Amino acid sequence: IEGAKIKSGVLEELKANEKVLTHPMPVIHISAEAEPGSGGTPIRQDRRQVYYAPVYKKPRRTDRNYVCTLKLECPLGDQTGPDVWALRGVAVLCDSK
Repeated sequence: IEGAKIKSGVLEELKANEKVLTHPMPVIHISAEAEPGSGGTPIRQDRRQVYYAPVYKKPRRTDRNYVCTLKLECPLGDQTGPDVWALRGVAVLCDSK
């Protein structure tokens, strides 16, 4: 992940003196879910805010390298909503080179 860290499944901001922008991301298993109201099992409502992080194959963030979007939980608090992570440019990279 670039621009943040993941700790216990929740986004965590980088310290000001950190010079490393990319950090390891835990293994992610992706599957499909039924949309709410489509007759499938109801999806539980999360209390945390979520940031929809783009996933790219390479560090160059173009449509050509775009893979999908991940739903990452934001830490609790007013100063750490999804807008904060979007302004920091947080994204998941499959390859750092």
